Amino acid sequence: MPKPLPPALRRKIINFDPTAPDSPPITQFCRDLGISRRVYYTIRQRFDEEASAALHPHSSAPHTIHRRFDEAPPPEN
Repeated sequence: MPKPLPPALRRKIINFDPTAPDSPPITQFCRDLGISRRVYYTIRQRFDEEASAALHPHSSAPHTIHRRFDEAPPPEN
């Protein structure tokens, strides 16, 4: 499982304006930060949907806990 991005790096992604005249292309920006374009767009989309919550990673805990219990009743003593 990959390590989550630190909030400082997420802030750089959120604050990056690719339309600014002096900004590098998104590919170069991602290369400089050592992230993929997919990570970049995922963080940007999360920011659009959740605002400042995008600064912190979602929980990596499973949504459902898979537990297996023996279906046979316990033996009687």
